[in-house]
Formats: sequence, structure tokens, C-alpha cells
Amino acid sequence: MLKLSGEVFQVPIILIIFNRPEFAKKLIDILRMVKPCEVYVVADGPRSNHPEDYLLCKSTRAVIDQIDWGADVKKLFLESNLGCGKAPADGITWAFSSIERAIILEDDCLPDLSFFEFCESLLEKYQSDEKVMMISGNNHLLGRTTTHHSYWFSINTQTHGWATWKRAWSLYDFKIADWPKIRRSSLLLDTLHNKRYAKKWKKIFDQVYQLANENPKYDCWDFQWTYACWKNGALNIIPEVNLVSNIGYGKNATHQTPIDHPLANLRGSKIEFPLIHPLAITQDLMADEVLSQNVYNNWPMHYRIYRKLKKVIANILAI
Repeated sequence: MLKLSGEVFQVPIILIIFNRPEFAKKLIDILRMVKPCEVYVVADGPRSNHPEDYLLCKSTRAVIDQIDWGADVKKLFLESNLGCGKAPADGITWAFSSIERAIILEDDCLPDLSFFEFCESLLEKYQSDEKVMMISGNNHLLGRTTTHHSYWFSINTQTHGWATWKRAWSLYDFKIADWPKIRRSSLLLDTLHNKRYAKKWKKIFDQVYQLANENPKYDCWDFQWTYACWKNGALNIIPEVNLVSNIGYGKNATHQTPIDHPLANLRGSKIEFPLIHPLAITQDLMADEVLSQNVYNNWPMHYRIYRKLKKVIANILAI
């Protein structure tokens, strides 16, 4: 188990950075308290149409030199920009060519220290169980409690701080090449048990398949991970409390734009040990329904009305 008294942490960390040195420094400061023995750093290159990127990327990469606890640091510093889809995907694949398990953190994901022990414990417990493909640090139930255990099993893939194994990532395909065949099957309906959700995700995967095959800089990698998990009938671990705060919401974010999004800057909490394990590896249907509403834009009516009114008022004030 994790010790914070000088002993190194044995699970490798995959650290994904780009052009935000202040975010990278905050994450390195947390890792210094954990002292992981191996750190794999993936840094996308500057964008050609953003002249400010050159210095920002250089400054962000320089933060890696602050890893001063004797870790074995391996770097994949890309010269040109692959985008926030291909760069993380290729970087994770690069790291897993050398390791069997890892915790994956993008620079805007700030974990509570208990997140590391949580991942370490469950990476060990489920390392040979192919039904489990990831361990998330996120609980996005927004205060709803659905379990008396330390975690529950979900079909959803929450990747703001997570862990997985090489055996699972080997099933990942950025281009989801077999989607045309899978599209004709009942996979989505069998997985989601909801015609509306299945229809929505069919459109998402249609778009992913088209863009990932046409545009090498397609800016998404996590929908493909969801696809890999669903295609393989996997379940994923969700903690009873939120362990990672995502600070990347705002005007400079690629995807996390609305700063008033309900998931923006959720506080990371501590999970208690020893962990209380579920009795069976089965999906928590009630929790997953709440998660679908909170994360995948199936928002309750009152929130959709609130967002629309806010936009209307903003437009009026701008006149």
C-alpha cells in the first residue's frame, strides 16, 4: 500500500501534458508526495497556427525537470502537433509497450492522494479479470449515493484520472475500424438497455468513425475507449467518492468549455481504507442511469432551461 514517508510508489504514471505549465506544476507537486518510481511523459507539439504555443509548450516541458525524487522518467516529446486525440492515444500505447499497468493523468486532473492507493489496490486485485478494463478516479453522481461499498461497477468510462492494464489497452483502436460491422448488431441496445441512448451513441460512433479515418488530428480519443470497453463487454470501477478534480474547464479548454458545467472543478475527496469490495462484479444500473444524465448531456429539464435562459440574458446584456 501507498506510503508517504519516502518509499517510492510502484505503479507507473502516464502524464499527458501540452501547453499549460501552471497545470503541469500543480500535478508534479502532487506526484512529489507520492514518489512514483516511473513516469512516462507524453507532450504534444505546438500548433502551427498558434504562435504562442512554442514558448508555452517549451515552458510546460521544462516543468518535467522538477521531478526530483529519483524517478525513472521517459519522455515522448512530439515535435509537431498531433492533436488532443491522437497524441494521448499514441502516447498511452507508447507507454504500454514497456509496462503492464499504469495510472493515467492529464495535466488538468488533480487527484487526492488516496486516489493512488485506490488504483494500486484495485490494479492488483483485478489484474487478471478481463471483465474489468479500467479504474476511474471520478464519481459524477453529484452527491447521489447508491452503494455501501467503496466502489461500484459501471459500463461508463470516466477518464479524468484513471488506471488500466496493458491487456485492456491492447483492445483499443483509435479508428474503431470494425464499427460498420458492429453498427449492424444489437451491441448498443444490449449494452445500454435504452433505445434513446443507443440511438444517440450510434450517431456518436458514426461521427468518430468518419472523422478518425478522415482526419489524423481528430481531437477525441476517449469515445474510442468507451467503444473498446462496450465491444468487449467490460465493466469499469467507479469510486464511492470523487477522487480527482478536473480544473480544465474554461475558455481555453478544447472540450471542457462551460465553466458553469456541473462537473467543473468538482472537489476531490479522500476515500477510506481498507476498501469495502462489492460482493459481485455486476453493473449498478441505478448509478449508471444517474451517470448518463450527469455526464453524457442527458440533462434534466430544469438544467437545460437554466442554460438556455442564461444564454438569452447574456445576449441581451451584450446588446
